[in-house]
Amino acid sequence: MADELRHKDVGGNLTETEYDAVDAHEFESQATGDILIATSAAQLSRLAKGTNLQLLRMGASIPAWSDEEVGEGHILILGFAYSTIGQGTWATSIQTTQFLNALFQSTGVNGDNISFKTYLEVGTYTLRLITYRNTNLGVMDIDIDASEKASFDLYGGLSWNYVQTQTGITVATAGIKTLKVRADGKNGSSSAYYVPITAIALWRTA
Repeated sequence: MADELRHKDVGGNLTETEYDAVDAHEFESQATGDILIATSAAQLSRLAKGTNLQLLRMGASIPAWSDEEVGEGHILILGFAYSTIGQGTWATSIQTTQFLNALFQSTGVNGDNISFKTYLEVGTYTLRLITYRNTNLGVMDIDIDASEKASFDLYGGLSWNYVQTQTGITVATAGIKTLKVRADGKNGSSSAYYVPITAIALWRTA
């Protein structure tokens, strides 16, 4: 925090009219964009301006600049809009009975994974996966910054537009997150480890 508000030296003796016409207060070392805030019940201080794109957030008792960026409250991620492929060969296939007429999946090997980048604000989220179910599908785990947040066993009778939901996902710090989808084993009766993605949605609930 920068120096407090101080009186200017107005020089000599002034009449009341002269004093009223004088800009009699200044910050020490002030700069364009600085902000006047109360740092206590009896103290006014200068908060130096932040840098480009910073946000002013309320701290424990006084505001402070933050590097966090503003994020969306509802996020929709399509399978093909990935950031990096960690393992496997992933490709889009056309399926006219599926939502958006498409599936995005790997070659069906355990450990296949793909990552997406998305901004998440601090809060509690619900995650919804739109996929399909079949007898050759594996267990899909979804991680956020290397922490597992959801796990869905996709084995079963054929079912298009299969929807799975995970509630109560906590995000403790805001920022750009890595959301990873990975094949993590399978049902004993499944014949492969495919983990298809049509879309993943996230939205804040708190």
